Amino acid sequence: MISTADQNLAGKDAIDEILLGNFQLPETDKPFPCPIQSLVIEPSLDGHEGDLLENIELPRSAAIVFDANTYDALGKRLAKALPKAKPIPIEFPKADDATVQQLLDRARHAEALIAVGSGTLNDVVKFASHKSGRPYAVFATAPSMNGYVTATASITRHREKTSLPARPPRGAFFDLSILSKAPSRLVKAGVGDSLCRSTAEIDWMLSHQLLDTAFLTAPFAIQAKDEADLLKHVDGLQSGDLDAMNVLVRLLVLGGLGMLIAGSSQPGSQGEHLISHYIDMLQHPHPGSLHGEQVGLATRAMAALQHDVMSRSIPPVLCETRIDAAAMAKRVGTLSTSLEASMTKKAIWGERLEAMNRRLAERWPALQGIYKSTAVPLERLLNAFDLAGVAAAPEDLGISSSFFAEAILHARELRDRFTMLDLAADSGLLVPFAEAFPSKRQ
Repeated sequence: MISTADQNLAGKDAIDEILLGNFQLPETDKPFPCPIQSLVIEPSLDGHEGDLLENIELPRSAAIVFDANTYDALGKRLAKALPKAKPIPIEFPKADDATVQQLLDRARHAEALIAVGSGTLNDVVKFASHKSGRPYAVFATAPSMNGYVTATASITRHREKTSLPARPPRGAFFDLSILSKAPSRLVKAGVGDSLCRSTAEIDWMLSHQLLDTAFLTAPFAIQAKDEADLLKHVDGLQSGDLDAMNVLVRLLVLGGLGMLIAGSSQPGSQGEHLISHYIDMLQHPHPGSLHGEQVGLATRAMAALQHDVMSRSIPPVLCETRIDAAAMAKRVGTLSTSLEASMTKKAIWGERLEAMNRRLAERWPALQGIYKSTAVPLERLLNAFDLAGVAAAPEDLGISSSFFAEAILHARELRDRFTMLDLAADSGLLVPFAEAFPSKRQ
């Protein structure tokens, strides 16, 4: 069956259709009003920076925000092209309120903000733009994440990674000649943050089927063609092939647009991201691994877990959710209050438990069919990760196997989203899986 979203995109470019306002949401048959005015992906943008910003009517009295690495990569060129803009270096950017406030203080006279960077720096500028009501644009320096065009920013508060509402960019610009020179690990991070589509969709679908939570097909349908292209050409990324880089960037952008369409991070952040967040929040000292690197490893784990559970001939039987507040407090300290509240919201017991077990029994063949038609086959996904050099074991990222097993077991406590981590935990399947990972082909 071809969805309405697929029909809308037949023979058309998904990004163009979304930006032009021609993309109709299947659930409402209404066009999606995209707030982004311009999104440009080209082999080179050198010499066109001023025109790109003029096309989106971004004031020339803007602040160009960069760090030491992104200044060398692109910031120096941008500052030369925009002599009226004020350069603002952030030496060691952190995605937290203190850094955002520091930027607001230093850029108080600027009429707009321009981010030159990727994950952390983009989140800082995006959230500062949101707080101050000023427009911003972003010039990407690495294909490392899918958050360039979203309406959320990942900000750490009180050790807790939070996804906060933020203003999407007025324009997002991707110079493939710059991105192809990004450090190898940033490219691997982008592969991890793009090919998690499969595990995220399965998790969200599972919640929809068992708990009647909202679910949208459009955020995933728009990625289908480019995901297939990336799986074919992923081996060209490490050699700097511009065609392969173009496919990766497009898929990252489409993943971000999918979250923009959904109005939340649900289409791109489920169990695999919870595992990554757990590492960021609770491993001390932090191993220095990047968000996308962690997501790639966590996607391997989630894909293997989903495969193991969904391949069972009979459905798992859920038991009541156990919340051990004392053990949680011992592990996470002051974060325990927030985590216990998240777990309590989605805990399964009483009538909810009976209803979910009944649905699992009744819908198991149908759920297996949805899984098979939705997920990238496990071996194909793992082969793509191998070709891209995505971490295959926790030790590849400086993370111990014991801590990664802890992350698999307890990452579900971070959010009230129901994922395969919850299904496996409440049916007794998660502990043996976590203890075995990654001993099998995962």
